[in-house]
Amino acid sequence: MKYFFNLFKKNYLAQYIKGFSNVFDAAGFIRSSYHNYGKILDNLYDYYEKLNYEDFIKTINKLDFSNYCTVIIDKKEGENNA
Repeated sequence: MKYFFNLFKKNYLAQYIKGFSNVFDAAGFIRSSYHNYGKILDNLYDYYEKLNYEDFIKTINKLDFSNYCTVIIDKKEGENNA
């Protein structure tokens, strides 16, 4: 599991950097950051770079996964399976 955490972290950081090579993606990040948090988050790279597996597991363990939802999708009458 720790391997996948590190793989995800490296991928996220690479995508974060790549996102700022395009002015439209950078503007989208700034806009969504301001919309979601009321301010521009300028330290996300540092946050994710410093995030370690142990802290990640502690955070995951605090989440409540006891609620679940079951979705049943029925085929409409006369609909093809294709």
